[in-house]
Order: sequence, then C-alpha cells, then structure tokens
Amino acid sequence: KSLEPFAEAVWREWWRRSGIPRQDFKDILDAGEFFESVQGTELQLKAEDSSDGSSDGSDMEAEEEHFYYIVHGRVLLKPASESGIKDITLDAGYFLDGPALMAFVGQSSVVHAMQPVGPRAFVVSDKVLLIRWSSRQILQNIINSGGFALECLRIVV
Repeated sequence: KSLEPFAEAVWREWWRRSGIPRQDFKDILDAGEFFESVQGTELQLKAEDSSDGSSDGSDMEAEEEHFYYIVHGRVLLKPASESGIKDITLDAGYFLDGPALMAFVGQSSVVHAMQPVGPRAFVVSDKVLLIRWSSRQILQNIINSGGFALECLRIVV
C-alpha cells in the first residue's frame, strides 16, 4: 500500500509545529524508513553495529541507536525501574525517547542525562506505523547534510 498519504499527513503536522519546508522534511524522511509492527512487539532502540566493513577500525560505537516517530498506533515506553520515571503510553505525533534523539543531534537534556539505562518500548495497539531512523542515517543524511534539516528536526522533536 502507498505510504504517501501518511508522509503528507506527517509533513502537515510538522509544518504546523515548526514551519518545516517540504524539502527539509523530504531529506529527513528519506534518511529513515516507514516501519510497521504489531501488538506485543518490542521496538529495538539500540542495535549491535552491523558495520559493512567501511569502519575506520575504532571501537567508538559498538551500538547503533534507533529513533522512531509514531505515525499511527500506540507504544508503551518503559523506563528502567531504577530511574523512578513512570511508564508512559505514546500515540501518533510523538517521538519515542525524544530526549535521546535530542542528545544525539547535539541538544542534551536533564531527563536524558539522568537515565543511566535507556527505556524499552512495546507496541500496545493492534498495529503501529512508525518512521525509523538509525543514528548512522541521521549522522550521514541529516547532521552532515549542510542544509536546514537538522534545525528543523530539533524544532519538531
């Protein structure tokens, strides 16, 4: 099925929040991918580095982060029990673990700094449609792009 109507709806929402131009939205969207999942699935927020061999050989980043925007559906975010933060259910229009995404794009927060262990995320609606980005995709296609996409993303999150 075509995801174009969903992309248009997300652009309109982000435009209302930030005034993001279509081209910058397209750059952000092209850096990620639409991703559908079903109830009970745990969403992977960190993944083992699946390097293609083009690494410089350093062990600086053993894990790659994944960031999600909820297009449709609901997701339960469960912070680590020792964090003292309560579970929260997020629905369409929210980023999963927004503080981690903000820290990655250079705008850290106290909430992120105070979490020694990241949260876990579970799909709680029958289905969920998300946009997923890896930290590598954001670095290569948004942060290093030289355009306004990075500033637009910061405003939207």
